[in-house]
Amino acid sequence: TIPEYSNQAVLLICDKGTNDSQLFLTALDTLISFVTDPICQIPIETWKIVLKRLCTFIDTQLHLSPKHHTREMHSTCVATYNTLITLIIERPTLLDDLENLFQLCEIIELGVSGEKAQSSEKIIYKKYKEFHPASQRVAEAAEYLMCILFEHKAVLHLKNDICRNWLDETTFANSMTSTQFKYFAVNGNTLLAVTELPITVNNG
Repeated sequence: TIPEYSNQAVLLICDKGTNDSQLFLTALDTLISFVTDPICQIPIETWKIVLKRLCTFIDTQLHLSPKHHTREMHSTCVATYNTLITLIIERPTLLDDLENLFQLCEIIELGVSGEKAQSSEKIIYKKYKEFHPASQRVAEAAEYLMCILFEHKAVLHLKNDICRNWLDETTFANSMTSTQFKYFAVNGNTLLAVTELPITVNNG
């Protein structure tokens, strides 16, 4: 059947390794075509395998020795990050699985800082961690994936870990005349405004 064929095709694409970057980019485009096709019904377990293998690919590439770090290789990593973004947008239930979420967080950290916390011989707290990303393009792709995790509605599937409320611009506009804001400078480039609203405004 077509669903079975599609399922096998997706797995074969992930299994087929190649040193040809153009062929790999074509394979990523094919995966995106499958995941964005509303008619193509592929089990979520298959997409979980895809997510894991894409994360493994990024991990393997970024841990290669410096002599293998070329612009072409970084382009494949950026494309893989973008494929993961499409994957979690189209299949948001993947984020219900904490293992998937952990893998995504690891490659985000690797892309942004150049190192995963668990790969260190000792614990390095984030505020003391040095940032040496493979390239600015890779770091930006990883940061974009992180933004999608926070901003996309898929994150709301983690109901036990997120406190949801209905605050919006109108709420703040109505409170400006009666509420005192406190302002804080963060890292010298961010202005944070903090206020306390009545419980009734926050729907409890």
